[in-house]
Parts: sequence; C-alpha cells; structure tokens
Amino acid sequence: MKLHALLLTLLLACSTTLTPEEQSYKELCTKNNHAWMRMSELKDGHPTGNTCYGCMPDEKNHLCSKEEYDALLPKHDAHEAHIATMLVHANGNRTVNIHDYSVTLQHDPLETDKELDFKFSYEKQGQPLTLQLTHSAPMHAIIVSKDLEKFYHLHPELEKPGTLSTRHIFDKPGKYRMWIEFTYYNIQHTIDFDLEVK
Repeated sequence: MKLHALLLTLLLACSTTLTPEEQSYKELCTKNNHAWMRMSELKDGHPTGNTCYGCMPDEKNHLCSKEEYDALLPKHDAHEAHIATMLVHANGNRTVNIHDYSVTLQHDPLETDKELDFKFSYEKQGQPLTLQLTHSAPMHAIIVSKDLEKFYHLHPELEKPGTLSTRHIFDKPGKYRMWIEFTYYNIQHTIDFDLEVK
C-alpha cells in the first residue's frame, strides 16, 4: 500500500504543469548541471517550510526562487558548473577585451630575486565582475619558463572589488608564459601573457 502511495505521489509530481517562469528557471538549472525537483525548500541547510519545484545547486540549498538561485550561483565552485571554455591570447598586450568586459594585468618591473606584485583587474563598463570559484579560488595563475624547468601555481587573492593580486619571486631570468584561469557567467576563461624576466 505504501508503495502505491509513493508511486501516486511521484506520478502527480511529474505530471504537474510548470508555469512559463518555472519552465525558464528549470531550463537554466539543468543547463548548469544542477538538480531540478519538487521538494521542501532549503536555504543554507535550513528548511523554510515551503514546498516547490526548484533548483538544487548543492546539498544545502533547494531554491524556489530563480532570483535567489541567480544570487547564489556566483558563490559556487564552478568546476562542474561551467558550460563553456574560452582561450584568449594576449599577444603581448596587458589588457584583453572579451565581449563587453576587459581583463588587465599589471606588474612590477620583471627582475630576478625580488618579490614582484602582480595585479589582475576585471571589469564591465567600469563595474567589477563577480567571478565564480573554480577549485575553491576565484583565479589561478600558472607560470612556466620557456625551457619548462620552472613551474609555479599561484592563487591571486581579492585586493578590492574587481582586483585580485599575488606576489612572486623569480630566481632565474628568461622568458616565461603566464596563464590565468577564472570563471565568469559559467564560462571558464584562460588567458595567457608573455613575461620576460631580466
């Protein structure tokens, strides 16, 4: 009898017609590889008492509202959620324009045996972007020497909205390539910059 009741509940849940707004929300949710289902609403692990169709981006949240889902999404680790990748070559430039936003690298004069400051700024029409976490960090920077003998993996940290920074010491002069990786709007970006250390 319990099995029949469970099957009836599942059948009713599956047969309920979604509103156009819910359908749009469902498409966004499944596009991001998140679970769409009818269940009790959860916010940061706490039930709200509501039951609804909604999106479950993680084990602590099942959100009825698309607006709340949108607000929460940039805070999530985007390693599994990104839906596209983009590789951009800086071609000797320090500012790269991508669609309607830009990414800029600033750094101290590149010399050996000095702690150098690297800053990465990212903005859209003068406003800072909100980057999603990838492997628990907003950005990763990889530096490799041309002879492949040197390899560095750095994690720039937030200096202010729209700017990440990190410090590094080169112990050997020569040509290097730096790759930065970040995720914005579910697109994983990789940008490379050429560096020459004196």
